[in-house]
Amino acid sequence: MEMTSFRTGLPDGQWTGHQRTPAEPGPASVLALHGFTGSAQDFEPIWEACASPYRVLAPDLPGHGGTWLASASVERVVAGIGALANDRLEDRHVLLGYSLGGRTALHYALRCPKRLRGLVLVGTTAGLVEPEERAARVESDRALGEWMEEEGVEAFCERWMATPLIASQQRLPAAILEPMQERRRHNRVEGLAQSLTDMGAGVMPAVWDRLGELKLPVLVVSGEEDAKYSEIGERLAQQLPKGRMVVIPGAGHAAHLENLPAFIDVLEDFVDSLS
Repeated sequence: MEMTSFRTGLPDGQWTGHQRTPAEPGPASVLALHGFTGSAQDFEPIWEACASPYRVLAPDLPGHGGTWLASASVERVVAGIGALANDRLEDRHVLLGYSLGGRTALHYALRCPKRLRGLVLVGTTAGLVEPEERAARVESDRALGEWMEEEGVEAFCERWMATPLIASQQRLPAAILEPMQERRRHNRVEGLAQSLTDMGAGVMPAVWDRLGELKLPVLVVSGEEDAKYSEIGERLAQQLPKGRMVVIPGAGHAAHLENLPAFIDVLEDFVDSLS
């Protein structure tokens, strides 16, 4: 079953994304949130390789694809994602978030815990706590946005792929990497800059002190080559009441794509355990 696109207009913006509705849905519905510079379609290799025919809703986050909001605060974004899920997913669902999508997923889970059966976080943090660290991140994101506005999306994509945290994605199979890179180049400068301004790690509130509220099962995933987020993931798993940590071998920050077979095994085992 192929993914189909959707577009939902709003008075001050719109949501776009992709969804998958099998004729005979499998054991769960999945709401999937991509990372910075990414797209709803980034997850398609996962759904194509899964043995279970999950019902999937994957919105483009604001500033990515065709999604834009006049105000993209995390509260507004989470409310919008919740409205999409209410309209397009028939039951309680599993929430999957990667990086920016993972931070957003934590806020969604805290707002709508009764809608969720489980939570999967890939390369995710619960936010920056120290004021100095937050201020430094806001400044670095502001400078990056200004650089991007001067140099353009093409130059930014080259710079982004050279970032040490992201560089391991260059090893992805061409069938995954090339379409993903093409989608990145179709993002708008203004959209990515707004994402940094409104939803960057320095702006989005940290939720470390609220992790104990999440009583649902949570799978925390990192790539073994991503030392920073493996350490953060261990902290997350320890502070979540039902958190469990899995490190994917031979993978970096985008562990769900960099070792696709290993991630799918972990994902399907986790979803099966929720039944």
